[in-house]
Amino acid sequence: MQYRLFLNMAWHGIQCVGGHVTGISLESMGLDATSIDTDAFLFLTELTVLSFKNNSISGGITRRRNFDLSGNKLYGSIPRSLLSLELLESLLLQDNYLKGSIPEFNHSSLRVFNVSSNDLNGSIPTTHTLQSFGPDSYSSNPQLCGPPTLNTCNNVSTAVGWSS
Repeated sequence: MQYRLFLNMAWHGIQCVGGHVTGISLESMGLDATSIDTDAFLFLTELTVLSFKNNSISGGITRRRNFDLSGNKLYGSIPRSLLSLELLESLLLQDNYLKGSIPEFNHSSLRVFNVSSNDLNGSIPTTHTLQSFGPDSYSSNPQLCGPPTLNTCNNVSTAVGWSS
């Protein structure tokens, strides 16, 4: 009897379908964990939405289908392991402290992408998927260059010589 009551409880930010957790949306809740423990989501096999938008979470990034980790304190590079997620649909990483280059995402399933307002650098990969997003998806990354941004890449370094 107690188990039945447990199944009928509603939890703020948790979405369930058929007794399985399919979404976790803990947005603007003042969370300040130092990292996201990927093992905590290991057995949530039906989890397709994970959103920690507008918190103060710092550290690494987990692996799922829809990510909204914008407005946090994520640092380091965008994990190349995300490339192995064949069904990746959305990746929202804007307003963090991410550095380095953008991995060569070429997922036909990726429909939403935003890495603006970080500290990313280098040229945007020329994959069909990444080129399909507008300049706003890449804005406020001064060291990021190439289409679809308006920043040109300077691949040729000039040497300073002495003249007589």
